[in-house]
Amino acid sequence: NDAKFAARSVKGSHAQYPTSSLRASTVTMMLQARQQLEAVKGKANVRDDAIGEVFTDANVPGLGKNFLREAVRAGAVKAYTLFARHYALCALLHAIEKSR
Repeated sequence: NDAKFAARSVKGSHAQYPTSSLRASTVTMMLQARQQLEAVKGKANVRDDAIGEVFTDANVPGLGKNFLREAVRAGAVKAYTLFARHYALCALLHAIEKSR
């Protein structure tokens, strides 16, 4: 089915996400990252009037010398959720089609 839907080119249709590049191990890492990002919501140690809450490595281990703004954190949570759901639904569809 991936090939069939990828071949369609309907203006205004929903975005097509690649499924072959997503593996269970990748999705597991996305879910772990999402959980870590959700856990720090509202717990930023820096607040800037111009850009809002700012997270550092003290909040989110692994950031190193980088920082993370709240808007970017929230967007990452949404993206990880979207792709994890997409992966799960594709896996369910594949299992249903295989059982027929």
